[in-house]
Amino acid sequence: MAKPKVRRRPPLPEQKGKENLPGAKTPSLNPPVLTLCISLVLVVTILCIFWQLRNHEFINLDDDEYVANNARVDSGLTASGAAWAFVTMHAANWHPLTMLSLLADSQFSLKDSKGQPGPALFHLTNMVLHCASSFLLFWVLQRMTGCLWRSGWVAALFALHPLHVESVAWVAERKDVLSGLFWMLAILTYVRFVEGKCGHSPFPASSTGERLPESMGVERNKVHISRSLLLVCLMMGLGLLAKPMLVTLPVVFLLLDFWPLGRFSVSDFSLETGAIRRTWTGTASPAA
Repeated sequence: MAKPKVRRRPPLPEQKGKENLPGAKTPSLNPPVLTLCISLVLVVTILCIFWQLRNHEFINLDDDEYVANNARVDSGLTASGAAWAFVTMHAANWHPLTMLSLLADSQFSLKDSKGQPGPALFHLTNMVLHCASSFLLFWVLQRMTGCLWRSGWVAALFALHPLHVESVAWVAERKDVLSGLFWMLAILTYVRFVEGKCGHSPFPASSTGERLPESMGVERNKVHISRSLLLVCLMMGLGLLAKPMLVTLPVVFLLLDFWPLGRFSVSDFSLETGAIRRTWTGTASPAA
């Protein structure tokens, strides 16, 4: 006797066209409690490994130029010190936000008998910044791909990789961990911008739960897109004030548009290239 054929349930209207997206997952597969647990494990692991830094001293490679033998930084966060951070090229770099963070650490650090700040707070600030960047990386990857465990492993690799020990344990590398935080924030705000641009956040209802008119929902979505784009520019600008390396961030946005955001594909690029080539050479497109 032949077995009856099992008919598959057709996809919901809002799911059509999304079945083959790379990394597409149903958000309900990632329970918030499990996400919170992975985040806590990630942060606690980072703290356990880097907590020893609070007892470490400055080193004689650039730490003296940035903090230990820097009279401006020793004086703490003052108006003149803030102005100095914006108008001075320090250690062959212009990174005023980095210098402001060092000035703030010096302001609240315990001073020794010579009036110089101790290294403990500088190390702890680096550690906190690295924890925040690792957490944001996990959050952003999960939001873009929907892959909970893969995002957790990638964030853990980023947080605990030996190459990052230098950036966290070396006070002079404050520019690296600080710019890394704004790098992650810029990617997060860019994802929010793309979600609004692609219609994933249409704001269909008001705060009271009533259905808004379609025109009002479109206007609110436009405001959301504009705010998100401004936040992207703000985060990138702050990151550039911490370290000029963030000038490469727009290239990363373009790569994210290919995957995992899926705004463009290789086939789209091939079609556009072919159209440009035909226009440039003056050849007509083939008839349908």
